[in-house]
Amino acid sequence: LDGDGDGRISSAELNAPTALAAGRSSARGTQTRGNATETDAAADRPAASEPTAGGDGDDGANAAARRRRDAELARVQAANAVDGPLMPWQRSLDDALELVRRTGKPLLICVNTAGEMASEALATRRYRDPQFVELVRGFIPVLASPDQRTPRDHDGRGWRIEDDKFGRLLNAEHIGIEPTLFERYFRGTRVAPRHIGVSPAGEILFDLYLLNNLGAIDDALRRHGKFDTGLPDVDVLDVEGLLASPDAAARERLETYFQRTVEETRTYIARRALDADRVVQHPEIVRMALRDADDSVRNAALTALAEHPERVPVELFTDAARAAAGDPATCHALSAGLARVASAAEGADRTRAQRLSLVLAGTGGASSAVDPTLWSLALASAEGAADDGGATFEGNPYEVMGLLSERLAARPDDGVQLRTLLAQTALRAAETMIVSGEREAGTLLADSQDAAERALRADPGATAAWAVLARAAHLQGDVDAAIRAGEHGLPRLVLQAGSRAAAETLEAFAQGRHRALNEASSAESAWPSTWIADIEACYAVLADHPRTTEEQLLTGLDTLARLELHAAFDQLLAGALRRHPTSTACHEYLRWSVLEFAPPEALGPAYEQLAYDDADAPTVLWFDGYAQVVAAERLRENGRPDAALAAYERAIDRFDRSFELEPSFENALWFAAQSWAGMAQVHLEQGSLGPAAHALRQAARTDPKAFGAEDGLGRTPAATMRMLFAALRRADWGWLADELDLELNEAGVQ
Repeated sequence: LDGDGDGRISSAELNAPTALAAGRSSARGTQTRGNATETDAAADRPAASEPTAGGDGDDGANAAARRRRDAELARVQAANAVDGPLMPWQRSLDDALELVRRTGKPLLICVNTAGEMASEALATRRYRDPQFVELVRGFIPVLASPDQRTPRDHDGRGWRIEDDKFGRLLNAEHIGIEPTLFERYFRGTRVAPRHIGVSPAGEILFDLYLLNNLGAIDDALRRHGKFDTGLPDVDVLDVEGLLASPDAAARERLETYFQRTVEETRTYIARRALDADRVVQHPEIVRMALRDADDSVRNAALTALAEHPERVPVELFTDAARAAAGDPATCHALSAGLARVASAAEGADRTRAQRLSLVLAGTGGASSAVDPTLWSLALASAEGAADDGGATFEGNPYEVMGLLSERLAARPDDGVQLRTLLAQTALRAAETMIVSGEREAGTLLADSQDAAERALRADPGATAAWAVLARAAHLQGDVDAAIRAGEHGLPRLVLQAGSRAAAETLEAFAQGRHRALNEASSAESAWPSTWIADIEACYAVLADHPRTTEEQLLTGLDTLARLELHAAFDQLLAGALRRHPTSTACHEYLRWSVLEFAPPEALGPAYEQLAYDDADAPTVLWFDGYAQVVAAERLRENGRPDAALAAYERAIDRFDRSFELEPSFENALWFAAQSWAGMAQVHLEQGSLGPAAHALRQAARTDPKAFGAEDGLGRTPAATMRMLFAALRRADWGWLADELDLELNEAGVQ
């Protein structure tokens, strides 16, 4: 499990040709951004070929042009690089103080904020100066900075997306540490930049801010730093040594090794990540393991989490709930662990832990009113059942209700049937008025509910009346009445499983449970685990119910997502997409569900699994293409340009096929052009000028109108065009810039 025979992790294992997470930085050297390795990204990247007159590349380029190309590539890479060695920041105050205890070095607190002149000078120059960094190595440094620079801290694989300004840290780490530092060390004053030295005994050695001469910081570091001892060299540590070290460099090495090693070793590391006999814990390993492709790794992380729930942030249980979806035993184990966390937590963490613990406790249980297996059998035998009141109400409802009331007075023996019919009439009329926005809908709903209750007092077994009462109560927000009607009516409605009334009652019961659950949660009260089972069971039936509307399905998806009932959500989403393959909202949920819990590349396989008719193919292909654009932009944000290029290529293919099948989808060409422009930007950032020119040319040929519009990252094709022209001329490729400019003008690009 430890790599080499001597117990160390070998360089070959660590430096395998697997792309690192975005912005990942070596603990001891420079790092280019993007998907570069810890040394030199250019070493393993294929050289860009010299463009011909057509701009597509020519392997017969002369040596002088090749040297110019290499110089431009180096310039672009340098522009995207973190200059100089990284500051050896620690991820948390607890880690830093443990290292202070182990090494005897003082603590160094650095405070920095964006936009302030001295702060910017420190961040962009002093913190990247090798001499300054050497002075800092006499301390254990932490950083407090309130600025959010990346849209998220982890990618879909759970890999860290580190701050590209300071390196090594997540935005959440340098933002989240500030309140504790303020309370302990800032003495009531918030100011930046600031540098505070704290001895191992807790004495303030220096507190420097509002300086006219930043050289005073260097003097203080020289005077108080302890340089005779250093942190252990992480290169000589085996897995056990890395697990035991709180040093951010050791954590980085362990996480990189975890990303690249075999399943057996990943399983071992995940299982050991939260050992009780160790001071140091590794929630970041658990996060990656919960999203691992292999079951054994995920299960190891779930086991560790269930045994030691207090050793990770509460928010990590969202990933755990997803990883455990469909496994009631694991969900219940996680629930028990979260209950222990809730008893010791405070504020938002306590509320979050309590709620998710109760949700997990009810997952996979038996509903009090709905047996999904029985309903499935009933639906299979009642597929052609006649609808009951599916049409909207037309005419004057009060005239019809008046006639029914007259009939009721004349024939009191038919009271149950007549009152039920009266309730149904008022309900359908109210629904019609709700759609048109008329105010009288509330009065009709109250009349419907009253008539249904009167019918049920005469005959508690009146199935149709229970269905009306459930629907009317649901539309009025009467939680108790909706739940009561569902509990009594659903066991009877299974004999009319395929009816609209059955579908509406299932929804009313599920939403009643959800509202009651929210009320209990707001009051910090527990609720029976059967409530979750009721919600899951109702939507398991509605996923394949022939009368379920798109609105009902979307409401259910929102409910299940909010409750983090992932297995039930996936089942309902699959059913929704089968029933409504061209629904914009359903495709939004599909993109969300993939991007929230998986890498962006997973959007491709998700769309390949969809089933749809030929008539729907142009629309589904369009949504597939759009999903690939979203994936490409997410991959660019995550610093994975090669994967982004592949996503853009798939997007272009899907948009082209969509337009070919349905020429009225002109915006497919617009998005294809945007995708070509996105590829051009990625190539430009990588220093591949020939491919960038080719992609931009294709964008213009596809739809020149797209050049003025921003993509999801705020960049327009026109801006990319201007950057490319400048880069080509700097590389002495002015001839290509002129040729490209002419072609773009002829295509209609202004």
